[in-house]
Amino acid sequence: MSVLKMYFKLVRRFSRFLLKMYFKFVRRFSRFLMFHVPFDGAFYMHIWATDKLLGGRGKEIFGDPL
Repeated sequence: MSVLKMYFKLVRRFSRFLLKMYFKFVRRFSRFLMFHVPFDGAFYMHIWATDKLLGGRGKEIFGDPL
């Protein structure tokens, strides 16, 4: 039983770490992507929402999309 608990704790930690890295990447490169990658409104909103989800400055970076 304790082995299972340890396994799940490890998985949870690792997935949290991956999520953090992904969000860090999105926030750091969102400005770069905005100018260099062709995108539609959904992509724009995804980056804006991701930034807001992390308590970032979505409005300051992109202006308010709504």
